[in-house]
Amino acid sequence: MNEFEEKMFNAIKATYVQPEWVVMSQVRVGTGYRKIYGGDRIIDALVVNMYPGNDYRFIAIEIKKSLADLAADIADPLKHVAIRFYTDEFYYAFEESFYLKYKRTIYQDVLSKAHAGIMLLRQNRIIIEHKEYHHQKKSPWSFGFVCSMLRNKALISSERI
Repeated sequence: MNEFEEKMFNAIKATYVQPEWVVMSQVRVGTGYRKIYGGDRIIDALVVNMYPGNDYRFIAIEIKKSLADLAADIADPLKHVAIRFYTDEFYYAFEESFYLKYKRTIYQDVLSKAHAGIMLLRQNRIIIEHKEYHHQKKSPWSFGFVCSMLRNKALISSERI
């Protein structure tokens, strides 16, 4: 993870705090879609609500630094199909300066084509600017996806020792 991604990930962790939330970075989706969609996808941040009263809400977040990176994501509608299969919400996260510079493009291109929400980084906090929450009955997590999340948490735990 580079410095920018780490800054954004730390802001996500500051917004979604334990014990209610578990936040994981750089999780390989590991769902068996590799052969079908041409790649084993990695999501920048996965956020899971641990409370049953919140339906164990599951959020996927892609961190974007440039308009080219965002445009490439939008141009490939199958890129995040595997993770969206398991999540309640999907967001693109930006710094506020990026958002202000490209706000019109983001609203026209991202929200109309990608059906995603956007999140802004303001003073180390994530602000949800637009939210399209379509509650759906999530598919049960595949064994490969569960293993991917466990591997991620094991790596994080070993780094702290």
